Amino acid sequence: MLSRDEIFVALQENLHLISEDTRGQEISEDVSLAEYGTDSLELIEVASRTMKQLNVKVPRTEISKIDSIGELVTLFEKAAQKN
Repeated sequence: MLSRDEIFVALQENLHLISEDTRGQEISEDVSLAEYGTDSLELIEVASRTMKQLNVKVPRTEISKIDSIGELVTLFEKAAQKN
């Protein structure tokens, strides 16, 4: 089973890969992706890459409702528990 830390690290790595604005920045679970300059297409790309990496599935409708990185980590954590 994946730990919350493992999920956060994977998400952080993909965020740095997709969004140049986040490179070199410390990422916090309390902050929204938009606050890091990430647009909605980048959000979906980060989420998709992370889901593939972690082998979890979350509907995009659920992803679109999140307000912070921590909420996205929680969604992935719940999905991982179902596997």
